Amino acid sequence: MPDTPIPAAELAHAAAALRRLARAAATDRPPPWYPDIAGTVICPRPDGHEYVTGYTTPTGTAIAEYIAAVDPRLGEAVADWLAYEAEAAAHHRGATVHALAVARCLGGHL
Repeated sequence: MPDTPIPAAELAHAAAALRRLARAAATDRPPPWYPDIAGTVICPRPDGHEYVTGYTTPTGTAIAEYIAAVDPRLGEAVADWLAYEAEAAAHHRGATVHALAVARCLGGHL
């Protein structure tokens, strides 16, 4: 357990914001997402057709593969974990510094 308390509100904010983004993305383009050989991300549309993001890189598919791997299902799982850690921090049950690090990394994007 760290010497200083983990700020529960910061964890809770990150969890709620990430969950909101993941749910919006999943509603707009349901998972699973996957990369194609051109380096674009393929996202199914709610009507069953596929949507290509148009995102490509000249160096290959690594970025598209990463984006596809971090689809809304992972966002929901990370949000659940952050919410759990926020609850632990609020009740002084030893939230982890790792959760705070993730929340702070997300903070600039939420």
